[in-house]
Amino acid sequence: MSVIISLTVLTIGVMLIGETIGPRGEQKAEALALTAKSKDVAIGKGGSVWARDGNTVVNAKHGRTRGGGSGATVELQDVRVFEFEPNGQLAALSLAKTATHTAGEWTLFDVRRTDFKGTEADTSTEAKTQWKSNLDPNILSVSMIHPEYLSALDLTRNIDYMTRNRQDASSYQRAYWARIFYPLNVLVLAFCAVPFAFGTLRTGGLGKRLFIGIALAIMYYFFQSAVVSMGSVYNFNLALANVLPSVVLAGAALFYFRRYG
Repeated sequence: MSVIISLTVLTIGVMLIGETIGPRGEQKAEALALTAKSKDVAIGKGGSVWARDGNTVVNAKHGRTRGGGSGATVELQDVRVFEFEPNGQLAALSLAKTATHTAGEWTLFDVRRTDFKGTEADTSTEAKTQWKSNLDPNILSVSMIHPEYLSALDLTRNIDYMTRNRQDASSYQRAYWARIFYPLNVLVLAFCAVPFAFGTLRTGGLGKRLFIGIALAIMYYFFQSAVVSMGSVYNFNLALANVLPSVVLAGAALFYFRRYG
């Protein structure tokens, strides 16, 4: 009972950190790294990105990188481009569903542009247009908060927003369900490992049983990662994909210890 209570208290403590000071600390760290690299890029609430390029200010609610190395692509979602006159007056506002940086140039998709001239406003739409900007995609990629570093509340907001706008929210859904089932996964793994440390010595020494327990824990980790990844790739229910490894482990442990314990 003392072990169970200690594990539960520690797990609750980790959960509270992951929902409060953890995400805030991560965003502060990212903001500090950005300040050292560029004074024209900032991180907003919930992981949104703000950037300035001369007389242009850009806001993107979400961002991610695809690929790696020289072939990496930076993609911004729900983009707002504010263009100002030298005197500070708003000259144009462009709303785009996505913006990508590939092969050294930016491209806006599903664009609605409004030009302001005096008391008039002219609006036009384009499926795709080039965006002349000197924003460094490497700096923007640093400013993007990974979904696993967001709180459950921020993940829920992002998932709802992207679902309403028919955008791919799989990375946020995966992080959300991993966060929700984190206590279950940790406690099931820990409780299944307890008999290896506190069982009788008839089946071998403490060192042998600890080694077997650690090996099984590593196997479980890779099994869980594989199941969740397959669920994401093949569009399985991510909640079921996250809970299934714990159910399998608990069932296998119950069978083993009832028969051989």
